[in-house]
Parts: sequence; C-alpha cells; structure tokens
Amino acid sequence: MKELLEAGVHFGHQTKRWNPKMKEYIFGERNGIYIVDLQKTLKLFKDAMAYVGDMASQGKNVLFVGTKRQAQEAIAEEATRCQMFYINNRWLGGLLTNYTTVKKSIERLKMLEDLAETGNYGGRTKKEIIQLERERKHLSANLSVVDTNCDPDQVDYVIPGNDDALRAIRLFTNKIAEACLEGRQQVSESELAATSSDDDNMDLGSAEQYLDPQFSAQLMSETNSETSEEDLALIMPRGSKTLVEED
Repeated sequence: MKELLEAGVHFGHQTKRWNPKMKEYIFGERNGIYIVDLQKTLKLFKDAMAYVGDMASQGKNVLFVGTKRQAQEAIAEEATRCQMFYINNRWLGGLLTNYTTVKKSIERLKMLEDLAETGNYGGRTKKEIIQLERERKHLSANLSVVDTNCDPDQVDYVIPGNDDALRAIRLFTNKIAEACLEGRQQVSESELAATSSDDDNMDLGSAEQYLDPQFSAQLMSETNSETSEEDLALIMPRGSKTLVEED
C-alpha cells in the first residue's frame, strides 16, 4: 500500500473529467481531483499479478504495451528484463484483430532478413526492409491500469490508478515483470500470492501526506521531464483521454 501511495497511484483526474464507469473504484475527492480507492487497487493488482504469474508458468508470453512518452522507457526495460515482448511506440492496426495479415507481413520480413544475411536481395527495393514485429500471439486476457477518465469495460483485469505519473508506471511495470519472472521459475500459486501485511490495510484517510497537492505536483514534475509538450497538454493538470463531463 505504501508503495502505491508513494508512487501517486491514488491521484485520478479532475472531477469534471471522468468516466462514470469508474465510480466504484473512486475513494473520494480532494482539491478537485478524484482519489482512487487503493484498497481495491491493491486487491485487483494482486489478482492481475497472480494471473500473469500463472500464464508465465505455463510458458505463455506476456505483451507489455505503453505508448505514452513517459511510459516508453519503463515498458522496454521491464519487458526486456523478464524476456517478454513489448510495444512502446505506435500500435499497429490489426495486430490482434487482423492477425492473419500481420502474420504474413512478419513471414515476409523474416524472408527479407534471411536475404540480408545471404546478401542476395535480387533487385528488391529498400522500402521492403521493415521493422520486425515480434508480438505474435493473440491475447488470452488483458490487464490494464485504468484511470478515473477511462472505460474499464473492455479490460479483463482492471487495475484502478494513475496511468500518467512516471513513478506509478514504473511501479506497475516492475511488479508485472517480477510476476513474469516468478512464473517462469515455476513458483507455486501459494508462493506467488502476496501475503497481507499491516501496510496493505493502510487507510487513505490516515495518509494525509500523500494527498497533499504539493506531492501531486512533485509527481507531475518528475513525469514532465519525460513528456513532450503535446503529451503535457493531455495530462496537465491531470488531463484526460476519454472525457465525460459531469452533469
């Protein structure tokens, strides 16, 4: 719980910019900002990590996705650390919904790479050399950090929380990577399940220092250094992607 608080996971978006479907995950409001219920976040995050660990223990692959500028480095680092796939730039249209076509492109790329190794291009043009898309498997389920302005309906494992702050992004990706590594090591389900501690039962009402606007500003300052001006327009102050105005 303390790690979640220190990472600013509890800070949602402005109250006027929210998605009503996230109501059940909201603890309350402070200074015009919705505060996420971290008790629910903690439970759901543990469920998500257990699922990831179980899938990894079965030899299945995990695809890390994070295309926001402030998420790109963490996504690449943690996915690489646990030897999983990742996408941290543009999501290719049809990657999952039209996989047959994407697979043909991958097969063609492999053929071109083989040609590159042999040096026999046979008059092929430069534009035929394209970036390898390594993510090859359909998703059996998806899990996602869902902020207060997002729609949780399309997510199998909802993790309510701040999806903009750099600290929060690094915390989530680090823990998921750890779950992948543990799963690969064939740990038992009982070992994978995190044990409860006094820290897990911390009440947000008794964590005033983590609700202070100055703390939120510090988090955003750290995030801003990794974020372009275009992206800042979306997240300052705690801007939005899917906006629903309150009546």
